[in-house]
Amino acid sequence: MQVYLVNMDRSKERLEIMSQRLAALGINFERIPAVDGSKLADTEKKQITAPNWRYPYVLTPGEVGCFLSHKKCWQKLIDSNDDWALVLEDDSFFHQKAKEYFESTHWIPSEVQLIQFSYAIDTTYSDKTITLPNDSHLVRVKYSSPCGAYAYMISREAALKALSMSNKIEGPIDNFMFGLFFEFPKVISTWRLQECVVKVIDDVETTITGRGRTNKTNSFNKINPLRLIEKAKIQIGRLKTKRIEQYWCKNE
Repeated sequence: MQVYLVNMDRSKERLEIMSQRLAALGINFERIPAVDGSKLADTEKKQITAPNWRYPYVLTPGEVGCFLSHKKCWQKLIDSNDDWALVLEDDSFFHQKAKEYFESTHWIPSEVQLIQFSYAIDTTYSDKTITLPNDSHLVRVKYSSPCGAYAYMISREAALKALSMSNKIEGPIDNFMFGLFFEFPKVISTWRLQECVVKVIDDVETTITGRGRTNKTNSFNKINPLRLIEKAKIQIGRLKTKRIEQYWCKNE
């Protein structure tokens, strides 16, 4: 399995910290130079279609650069001989048990194509649970808020689909992959570990400028009928699913 770490060229301190954390797990990785959103080519800028009804905000340069960086990882996987890749951003903290999941793909059930290792504060709504050999659980995510693309495993099939569906950048990478209004999560189901082993932790100041939403909102898109209909479907769907509370992996 490929392990990719997305890291800005100027983020040397973050790279050093992540190298130490992954080395402690015995995990080798390939650094993927992140796309600098402040230096986007005209062809890259033309891909941006936000704001829209799916994401009614103006994308910041940092968000665009982050999206394109993840696309580089998907392409790397497709160009490799592997069937899976672990994609990490450089602000992750790992439980020691993460090694069980990161060192191989043998534990992944055949129906699973995408595993989000995020530790979600918001409630996860799920319609299916798989008990793993180590007695932890994978839950299939339905009608849940996206909670980060900082750590996930993606299959070759899912990466191919992600690339084919991301010719236009309609929102941040988190929303595209896991968001309630986007098409990719409807094609490739997201699974999360109920017993989490990865957290995002900003112990080093970010060098990705302009990342995060401001007040640059397109109000019309927020009340677009398509968005309102989708919101209604989400509320109804949540009534048919189970509320799952994630928790941090217990120390052994």
